Amino acid sequence: MFLDHYERAVWVDETGFRTHMTRTRGWSKKGTRLRFSSRKRSSPYTQVCAMGWKGIVAQWVFPKGLDEKRWRTFVLQKLLPALRVQSRKEGGVVKSA
Repeated sequence: MFLDHYERAVWVDETGFRTHMTRTRGWSKKGTRLRFSSRKRSSPYTQVCAMGWKGIVAQWVFPKGLDEKRWRTFVLQKLLPALRVQSRKEGGVVKSA
């Protein structure tokens, strides 16, 4: 009985990242220290991912941070349709919102 509910559970996780890359190695004159400064700035991104027992159910990457409007967009456009499809494949009944 516990596994029946566990297989239907979905976990939602959020993480943030930036796309800039900085060199960690380089060349300098013998006896001098390598100095490097990155002048490029990158935009932050937020990834929201819904994971279930069988793998990733839905994911989306947003520019900048996650706010209520973007959260609702993720739930309504990605997560709920994915859960409805998954439920139909398993033979479950889902009422439309």
